Amino acid sequence: MQNKGFVIVLTAVISALCLYYLSFTVVSTRVQQNAIAYATDANGVVDLNKKVAYIDSVWNKPVYNLFGVEYTYKEVKDNELSLGLDLQGGMHVTLEVSPVDILRSLSGNSRDSAFVRALNKATQMQKNSQENFTTLFFRAFREDNPDVKLAHVFASTNTRGRISLNDPDEKVIEVVEQEVESAIDRSYTILKNRLDQFGTSAPNIQRLPGTGRIQIEIPGADNPARVRKLLQGVARLEFWDVIEPNTIMPALVSINDLLVKEKRAQAAQAPEAMAGQAETKPDSTLTDLEKQLQAASTADSARSGLDSLQNLAVSPLFAKSIPQGTFRYPLKDTAEINRIFRRADVRSLLPRNVGIYWANKPDKDLSNNEALQLYFLDLGRTGKPRLTGEVINDARQDLDEYARPAVSMTMNATGTRIWAKWTAEASSKSPRGRIAIVLDNLVYSAPVVNGEIPNGNSQISGNFTVEEAKDLANILKAGSLPAPTRIVEEAIVGPTLGEIARNQGLISTLAGLALVVIFMVIYYARGGWVANLALLFNIFFILGILAQFDAALTLPGIAGIVLTMGMAVDANVLIFERIKEELYQHGRKMKDAIKTGYQRAFWTIFDSNFTTLITAVLLAWVGQGPIRGFAVTLIIGILTSFFTAVYVSRVIVEWMTRKGDESKISFDTFIARMVKKRRRYAFVRNSKLAYITSSVIIIVGLVLIVLNGLTLGVDFKGGRSYVVSFNQPVKATELKVGLSEAFANAGTEVKNYGSNSKVKVTTAYLIDDDSDEADDKVRQALIAGMEKITGKKYAAHDSQLSDNTFTISSSTKVGATVADDIKNSAWKASLLSLAAIFAYILLRFRKWQFSTGAILATVHDTLFVFAAFAIAGAFGISFEVDQVFVAAVLTIIGYSINDTVIIFDRIREYFNLGTSHDDKKIVNDAINDTLSRTIITAGTTLLVVLVLLIFGGEVLRGFSFALFVGIVVGTYSSVFIAAPAILDLGAARGEKKPESKKAVPATA
Repeated sequence: MQNKGFVIVLTAVISALCLYYLSFTVVSTRVQQNAIAYATDANGVVDLNKKVAYIDSVWNKPVYNLFGVEYTYKEVKDNELSLGLDLQGGMHVTLEVSPVDILRSLSGNSRDSAFVRALNKATQMQKNSQENFTTLFFRAFREDNPDVKLAHVFASTNTRGRISLNDPDEKVIEVVEQEVESAIDRSYTILKNRLDQFGTSAPNIQRLPGTGRIQIEIPGADNPARVRKLLQGVARLEFWDVIEPNTIMPALVSINDLLVKEKRAQAAQAPEAMAGQAETKPDSTLTDLEKQLQAASTADSARSGLDSLQNLAVSPLFAKSIPQGTFRYPLKDTAEINRIFRRADVRSLLPRNVGIYWANKPDKDLSNNEALQLYFLDLGRTGKPRLTGEVINDARQDLDEYARPAVSMTMNATGTRIWAKWTAEASSKSPRGRIAIVLDNLVYSAPVVNGEIPNGNSQISGNFTVEEAKDLANILKAGSLPAPTRIVEEAIVGPTLGEIARNQGLISTLAGLALVVIFMVIYYARGGWVANLALLFNIFFILGILAQFDAALTLPGIAGIVLTMGMAVDANVLIFERIKEELYQHGRKMKDAIKTGYQRAFWTIFDSNFTTLITAVLLAWVGQGPIRGFAVTLIIGILTSFFTAVYVSRVIVEWMTRKGDESKISFDTFIARMVKKRRRYAFVRNSKLAYITSSVIIIVGLVLIVLNGLTLGVDFKGGRSYVVSFNQPVKATELKVGLSEAFANAGTEVKNYGSNSKVKVTTAYLIDDDSDEADDKVRQALIAGMEKITGKKYAAHDSQLSDNTFTISSSTKVGATVADDIKNSAWKASLLSLAAIFAYILLRFRKWQFSTGAILATVHDTLFVFAAFAIAGAFGISFEVDQVFVAAVLTIIGYSINDTVIIFDRIREYFNLGTSHDDKKIVNDAINDTLSRTIITAGTTLLVVLVLLIFGGEVLRGFSFALFVGIVVGTYSSVFIAAPAILDLGAARGEKKPESKKAVPATA
């Protein structure tokens, strides 16, 4: 094997990186366990507030030391393998920035009838369109007002300097679209900064490309009302005077004395406990600040009998800042400083007008120390800011006189007047005053005022990067151009449901792994152990790479790993079957057989993996949430399984046979020989019967779909769904009647969910209303209906569930527009997958008949799965068609093509031999000679899918059923549909070689 050393080194490097990143997960789990132990009382009840307090206390403190490098708990959480919401509970929210309000603001809140009519028309058009709202608005306006210029609508005080009355429509459209995009970016920035302050939940936020939507995931969020308020609250942009610390130094010294007294009192009561804690210095090493503190506290020291300078302790207020007296604190100490200033006795020592605010993010000093600046702001007598964001007309990233990034802003008339007076006052101070720019109680900048600014045009300069200047400009515009957000999609998963899903995922993974390991050893003897070792490397690499790329592991992601385990052995099966052919049919020695087997299987493995990769990439591209998690896991699994099966396993096999000792490796067992003794089947001759059978089943299924429809999930049809848990069995049919009345007879479905003590309720009640009020109204209707029907009371938390109560374990909301987008994305992914696969197979096999045969088989498999869902529904077994179902269909497409490509590869090989046999016999021989591999890989994959179906839980039930049907049908179609189809479509062999060579295909 060439490049063996490179493969070994690469494997070692990847393994080391995986160990490094997965070690953070181990440390994080240990801290979580410590938090639970700390918060658990004598009765075993966990106090969530105490758990959160423990985690907050260690959030910025070192908890992990690796090779001398310390990591805080926050850094550990940033590097761990995070779990999706479905595995740990939490909240998923998709917010949409309202373009209607932005257009209204840009127009100066115009009440022009043509403008209002175009807005209403565009709103209606958007319900059935995928185009941007602004595009629809401009089209509607021009259709109704062909002779009216857009500048007459948008030339307002809010667009002064950017749009004038004489501007052509093209320029107006460009400015408006830029402003809408800027508003979305601004909303993203504000939300991101808010979520960064949310706490220890490690939230994830991303913009959804091509839409005005922002997707947010907050693991562990247990207060949905608080999250909604946080996300939809209006941004508060304010300007305040900065109070320099030296002007309130007496108050700060008094606070220091108070804290020092407490410390001395504690030391006097428990000297042994306080030993070594006092921070003392000899007089010669005292800083100027410490000398000032000592001078201020001399009288107190004399009274306490501790007037020695050597025994003076400095409180954390001064001692923790770096450098001392700058009020810049390491992140790990900010919680302690917050506790000090929250104390009533401390606040009483400060002047009433002093407010305590932190900078929005840490900075670094000349010594590269990272710390967060604490600001003292002048809140005045009323506590109201002198200026707010409403006075800002515009703000943009600019360059100052030295070509450094800066921010320019302009104000309206009211703001200009106040700003001129304020800046004149600030610049006359000695030293010159500073004005803080505060958003959501965080200081984003506190520039020095160099002089009066009379015209409202200001420039803020400083040590900005271009990105920082852009962010500050966005912050300044937060109040001038409101971009209201509304929740169009929401999912809440309770911690109990998350724990159940996590356990189900773990059981599925371990059971699937055990079945594959046992089967490979039974069928391939020592070769099976090699395949299993490669499989373990594969799983290890998947988890490590997920951690490296900060990708969350979701329940569909676990399904992807389990599926990968079934598919990973496919490559080894191909290789081992080829090696056995070279050994037993061509009489090669073991080392030659291994070399030839790996070489001949390489491109077949590459083709089959690449076609599956195509569907996985497209799924990751168009999918969202858990579907994207599944696709990312599948992509990583395909790449790692190719590397481990083709390269790692070969290194191991060649090492075992390095001295020519063939007894150390074997690929055959009694069971494998029994399978080989099977008779050969006439697949091509029976293909017409297969065509008819498939057609009948598919037609029956399609008729049932037309008559009864499919059970669409809430993400495909919109609406709200809830998982309601009881302690005792309940009948879904009885609940449906009562809940339909509670939901004003809107479309309502109720079915058991995983067990007879859980039900899933889906309703279209108030489907077109995305407001929080509507959410609350639907939820209250559900609770009232349940209480009336069952006679049980609603419990707010899972821990309160009893025989006399019920609880809502999870909930989901999907707006009608989002549902349409999801359906369109599903169609797009499916069609693009088919087109990409057709093109690739045409490129590899050079005949359109091969591509067409593969696509026919794939379409057959897809329709068969839909038919199976409809037929199952007719027998009372209902599965939802949702995003997870789409993931299953696309996986089936990739799997079916995988099987088909391997058979096609053998057909092409036999065609190129130039035998005297007719094409039907060659195709039939190719199918028979690859049948062992087809049965083995289908069997191993079916084993793990069956595990998912049994242990994967209700969330994956439909997914697993679709995969189960798809794998069976995909194997069947590769043999009976795809391969015979290339003959029926008229595929001809290449030019035959002379018959004197008498080359014949290898037989099983």
